Amino acid sequence: MGVKVKCVRNRDDCTMMWAVVANRDLAQAQGHLRHGSAEEVLAWTYMRFRRVALVASFQAESMVLIDMACGIVPEPEVLTLDTGRLHEETHDFIEEVRQRYPIRLRILSRIRWSWTR
Repeated sequence: MGVKVKCVRNRDDCTMMWAVVANRDLAQAQGHLRHGSAEEVLAWTYMRFRRVALVASFQAESMVLIDMACGIVPEPEVLTLDTGRLHEETHDFIEEVRQRYPIRLRILSRIRWSWTR
């Protein structure tokens, strides 16, 4: 048996797929990463999975992850959600981040999503 992990299937659409991580792989990772730094955990994630995307709100926590990821891979993929209510300052900051870091940024807009109840 294993644990299901949600993975983005295609960067051009918003569909998801599930990757099964075997329990022995998780046990090995836990043993190796239990006392590891955040950088070690993130590096393991990039080595273990073919495709990784960070989800960013462009607050302090996500900026730390973006900075770390840029030190691990050449162009980390970053996803963010634009609800149509972001302040102009937030859009300006996102543009500053795009110019400072070599990220592949994908902005998901509510216009592209169909919301259902």
